[in-house]
Amino acid sequence: MAAVKWRMDRTTSADPPRASHWSISITWYEAITVMAALIKHVLSKTCCRSYSTNFVPGAKLRSAVAKISARGFLRNLKEYKPPDDVNIRVSAICERILGNENSKLLGYKLTDPNIRYKLFTECFNEFKHGIPNSLLFKIVTVDDLHNFYETPVDTTAPYDALKNRTDLPENLYLQPDYVRFHPDTDVMFKGKSVFPKSSLLVTGLRTRKKYKGFTTKSPYDYDIDK
Repeated sequence: MAAVKWRMDRTTSADPPRASHWSISITWYEAITVMAALIKHVLSKTCCRSYSTNFVPGAKLRSAVAKISARGFLRNLKEYKPPDDVNIRVSAICERILGNENSKLLGYKLTDPNIRYKLFTECFNEFKHGIPNSLLFKIVTVDDLHNFYETPVDTTAPYDALKNRTDLPENLYLQPDYVRFHPDTDVMFKGKSVFPKSSLLVTGLRTRKKYKGFTTKSPYDYDIDK
């Protein structure tokens, strides 16, 4: 803390009578130093009360973005195949909740939150297929509800879908169960690789369970006598 200098101003006989007082005399550098120390002290107390010592700004948001990007093409959805009588069953649910007249109007708007909740809950219990939060705003009318439950949900990844297709172009060939070279299991070339100084590193967490990597030895690691 910067030192504070005190001085005493006293009245003289020539000056008009006035009360004596104490005043503070400090330099600009000392004033800035004192203010900086006070601000640092206040901020440290506020941060300790609001957050833990391990708090990192933006860490939670970055973690959520990383989880979303790691999902890839296959989202966390359940496969849904609409039954043949889906229209009849949806109409029956609408008739029980909206009434006989309103249920027949495909353009009837679902504006009441209580009715929407009851209607969507009954549909979920009937088909075991709920409306995601990202699509709730699109269900405005009864017709939108019919269209949603008439639409199938396919959870097959694009690569797996290509493997099952039979109309691929002639210049496109997929080999899903390919063979990786490993010197311990190779029988065709007796463990000799065409790239003797290259290692095969398997970095994927799922791929490691299926394929085994290996690291090539340095030329200085071989025994010359053998």
